[in-house]
Amino acid sequence: MAALGKAAARWAPGLWRRAVRAAVWLGGRRFASGGAQSPPTFGLLLDIDGVLVRGHQVIPAAQEAFRWLLDPQGQLRVPVVFVTNAGNISQCTKAEELSAQLGFQVEPDQVILSHSPMKLFSQHHDRRMLVSGQGPLVENARALGFKHLVTVDELRAAFPVLDMVDLQRRPKTTPLPRNDFPAIEVESPGVSQLKMQCVHRCVVCSQVRRCASV
Repeated sequence: MAALGKAAARWAPGLWRRAVRAAVWLGGRRFASGGAQSPPTFGLLLDIDGVLVRGHQVIPAAQEAFRWLLDPQGQLRVPVVFVTNAGNISQCTKAEELSAQLGFQVEPDQVILSHSPMKLFSQHHDRRMLVSGQGPLVENARALGFKHLVTVDELRAAFPVLDMVDLQRRPKTTPLPRNDFPAIEVESPGVSQLKMQCVHRCVVCSQVRRCASV
């Protein structure tokens, strides 16, 4: 395995260069005679972590490849979209990070995060949603189109007995059940323990019988 890793490290820069030169050559065919332009016939979908950057360092071969992909005005010759399974950041922030790392302007709509496909679930955007995870949860959910959001912290505040993971937060007295808490129809799980405990009890507890977890 170590030998394979070393071989891949040696071959990666060459593969990057050959792939990008082919892309630039194909993309260059969109320039018709007389200087007129036609749209490129293909684009590039690139993973970020381990392909373009490693940690906070840009992979040198990737940086060289983008020099081939940029025209003299610093614009990409072909459409490029960046994908990552990270979800603890907003599209705008990730686009700013990539712009600083790669040396050219990356727009937010060129970035696809792990939660970005949820924008397609427009039939749920007007429903009450329980969101769970890390990063700017509410900001990300609203950017996706969800209008009525409940966080695990808000759920725990409304029903303190649901949270039995952290003994320091366990209420000294049992509060009266609330009947005005809105129904939750879909949730997006993140880290375990506290959030899983609350979501699980949200499903099985008779106090919040209307909650449903997907």
